[in-house]
Amino acid sequence: MRNTVVNGLLNLIQLPITKVPGKRVAKILFLGENENGEKGGMHSVIDKLIPNEFISIKHLGMLEKGEESKFEKAFFENYQFEDSRQGTLLKIELDCEDEWADNMNNAWPKALQKLKQICEANC
Repeated sequence: MRNTVVNGLLNLIQLPITKVPGKRVAKILFLGENENGEKGGMHSVIDKLIPNEFISIKHLGMLEKGEESKFEKAFFENYQFEDSRQGTLLKIELDCEDEWADNMNNAWPKALQKLKQICEANC
Protein backbone atom coordinates (compact mmCIF):
# COMPACT_ATOMS: atom_id res chain seq x y z
CA MET A 1 0.00 0.00 0.00
CA ARG A 2 2.86 2.40 0.67
CA ASN A 3 3.83 2.40 -3.00
CA THR A 4 0.25 3.30 -3.94
CA VAL A 5 0.28 6.20 -1.49
CA VAL A 6 3.43 7.75 -2.93
CA ASN A 7 2.36 7.11 -6.53
CA GLY A 8 -1.07 8.53 -5.75
CA LEU A 9 0.47 11.70 -4.40
CA LEU A 10 2.73 12.07 -7.42
CA ASN A 11 -0.14 11.48 -9.85
CA LEU A 12 -2.37 13.90 -7.96
CA ILE A 13 0.01 16.81 -8.46
CA GLN A 14 1.13 15.74 -11.97
CA LEU A 15 4.82 16.46 -11.82
CA PRO A 16 6.59 17.67 -14.95
CA ILE A 17 10.26 16.69 -14.68
CA THR A 18 12.79 19.35 -15.69
CA LYS A 19 16.52 18.76 -16.02
CA VAL A 20 19.08 20.51 -13.86
CA PRO A 21 22.75 19.58 -14.35
CA GLY A 22 23.39 16.50 -12.24
CA LYS A 23 19.83 15.84 -11.07
CA ARG A 24 16.17 15.65 -11.97
CA VAL A 25 13.88 18.28 -10.47
CA ALA A 26 10.11 18.05 -10.38
CA LYS A 27 8.53 21.50 -10.54
CA ILE A 28 5.05 21.90 -9.07
CA LEU A 29 2.64 24.78 -9.57
CA PHE A 30 -0.11 25.18 -6.98
CA LEU A 31 -2.60 27.32 -8.89
CA GLY A 32 -5.91 29.00 -8.18
CA GLU A 33 -7.79 32.27 -8.63
CA ASN A 34 -7.88 35.28 -6.33
CA GLU A 35 -11.00 37.29 -5.44
CA ASN A 36 -10.66 39.22 -8.73
CA GLY A 37 -10.59 36.04 -10.83
CA GLU A 38 -6.89 36.40 -11.59
CA LYS A 39 -4.89 33.18 -11.79
CA GLY A 40 -1.90 32.78 -9.55
CA GLY A 41 -0.38 30.55 -6.94
CA MET A 42 2.87 29.16 -5.68
CA HIS A 43 5.83 27.56 -7.46
CA SER A 44 7.70 24.74 -5.78
CA VAL A 45 9.99 21.78 -6.43
CA ILE A 46 10.36 18.27 -5.05
CA ASP A 47 13.43 18.73 -2.85
CA LYS A 48 13.79 15.11 -1.76
CA LEU A 49 12.01 11.90 -2.68
CA ILE A 50 12.59 8.48 -1.12
CA PRO A 51 10.09 6.23 -2.91
CA ASN A 52 7.50 4.72 -0.58
CA GLU A 53 8.91 6.58 2.46
CA PHE A 54 9.37 10.34 2.20
CA ILE A 55 8.69 13.35 -0.01
CA SER A 56 9.79 16.92 0.67
CA ILE A 57 8.29 19.84 -1.23
CA LYS A 58 10.30 23.07 -1.25
CA HIS A 59 8.11 26.15 -1.80
CA LEU A 60 10.13 28.79 -3.62
CA GLY A 61 7.77 31.71 -4.19
CA MET A 62 4.58 33.04 -5.68
CA LEU A 63 3.29 33.13 -9.24
CA GLU A 64 1.20 36.18 -10.19
CA LYS A 65 0.22 37.35 -13.67
CA GLY A 66 2.64 34.84 -15.19
CA GLU A 67 5.61 36.14 -13.18
CA GLU A 68 7.46 34.12 -10.55
CA SER A 69 8.63 35.87 -7.40
CA LYS A 70 10.81 34.31 -4.71
CA PHE A 71 10.22 34.06 -0.98
CA GLU A 72 12.99 35.55 1.17
CA LYS A 73 13.34 32.08 2.67
CA ALA A 74 11.95 28.93 1.05
CA PHE A 75 9.72 26.77 3.21
CA PHE A 76 9.16 23.04 3.26
CA GLU A 77 6.25 20.65 3.37
CA ASN A 78 7.37 17.12 4.29
CA TYR A 79 5.40 13.89 4.08
CA GLN A 80 6.57 10.67 5.72
CA PHE A 81 4.84 7.32 5.08
CA GLU A 82 5.04 4.54 7.68
CA ASP A 83 3.47 1.08 7.81
CA SER A 84 1.02 0.55 10.66
CA ARG A 85 -1.49 -2.13 11.63
CA GLN A 86 -4.32 -0.03 10.19
CA GLY A 87 -2.57 0.67 6.88
CA THR A 88 -0.22 3.54 6.10
CA LEU A 89 0.45 6.32 8.59
CA LEU A 90 1.07 9.68 6.93
CA LYS A 91 3.03 12.23 8.98
CA ILE A 92 3.12 15.83 7.76
CA GLU A 93 5.58 18.50 8.83
CA LEU A 94 5.30 22.12 7.74
CA ASP A 95 7.98 24.79 7.92
CA CYS A 96 6.44 28.15 7.03
CA GLU A 97 5.54 31.63 8.19
CA ASP A 98 2.79 31.71 10.84
CA GLU A 99 0.44 33.53 8.45
CA TRP A 100 0.54 30.53 6.06
CA ALA A 101 -0.06 27.84 8.71
CA ASP A 102 -3.82 28.42 8.97
CA ASN A 103 -4.24 28.31 5.19
CA MET A 104 -2.27 25.08 4.94
CA ASN A 105 -4.10 23.47 7.87
CA ASN A 106 -7.43 24.36 6.25
CA ALA A 107 -6.38 22.97 2.86
CA TRP A 108 -4.98 19.65 4.10
CA PRO A 109 -8.22 17.86 5.08
CA LYS A 110 -9.65 18.19 1.56
CA ALA A 111 -6.35 17.28 -0.12
CA LEU A 112 -5.78 14.30 2.17
CA GLN A 113 -9.31 13.04 1.54
CA LYS A 114 -8.60 13.15 -2.22
CA LEU A 115 -5.29 11.33 -1.67
CA LYS A 116 -7.10 8.67 0.39
CA GLN A 117 -9.61 8.16 -2.43
CA ILE A 118 -6.83 7.77 -5.01
CA CYS A 119 -4.96 5.29 -2.81
CA GLU A 120 -8.02 3.20 -2.01
CA ALA A 121 -9.05 3.09 -5.68
CA ASN A 122 -5.63 1.69 -6.59
CA CYS A 123 -5.30 -0.94 -3.83
